[in-house]
Amino acid sequence: MADEYTGFSMADAVGVLVRRRAVVLGIVVLSLVAAAATSLLSTPRYTSTATVYPLGQSTLQLEWLSSRTVAGVVLDEHEDALLPLLFPTEWDAASGAWKDEAPTRAEAEAELADHVLVQVGPGGTKGPSRSVLVVMATLPDPDMARVVADAYLDTLPLLRPSLENVTRLDAFRGLYNERYNESNVESAQDRADLTVATTMYWIVLDHAGPAELVWPNHVANIVVSAVGGLVIGVAGAGTLEWVARNRVRWA
Repeated sequence: MADEYTGFSMADAVGVLVRRRAVVLGIVVLSLVAAAATSLLSTPRYTSTATVYPLGQSTLQLEWLSSRTVAGVVLDEHEDALLPLLFPTEWDAASGAWKDEAPTRAEAEAELADHVLVQVGPGGTKGPSRSVLVVMATLPDPDMARVVADAYLDTLPLLRPSLENVTRLDAFRGLYNERYNESNVESAQDRADLTVATTMYWIVLDHAGPAELVWPNHVANIVVSAVGGLVIGVAGAGTLEWVARNRVRWA
């Protein structure tokens, strides 16, 4: 009667890998081929980043830059170039026309908003250490990614009247309550207008720079695929060895 297998040492593990090396190597190679095919067939995505430093009312500026309204303003300026990039599967590049119906305005605004991330981040390369607003546009075309990131910042002057209204109201209330009475309302209003005229609301720290490739990440894909393939290959080799060792028992 043959001795039963009672343990599994490091030497046994090495022996399994040597005997089943074709399985391990085959799975690793298949994983690398799949990773290479994915990288080659994937639509590239590029991100360009611009930063602005709010000098006041930063929440309003963040809400503005994150809004669908801004997406609509940018589309007004760059609609012809953007729509094929935002809806590549619905656009026929050969004929230069839509395969079916063109996307609606609401769909286009929503899609562009999904491709632009606005968030609070650290200071820009030329800015202070306090938080700034970071606009990151990600598109298949690196040039348009850069254009869109800058176009978002270019919409800030449209927000200025709203910022001025808040500043004017706050200044008027402060002046009226502290130094003025009902007979000096006009004077308080004039001082509030002067405050508005001398107020800066933002500083553009960094205009959009050259877009960087963010997908596919060829190096990361290869590393992950190699490691994953190796793990699966080792597991497969171990499974085959276990089946081979227990085949006699099952017979």
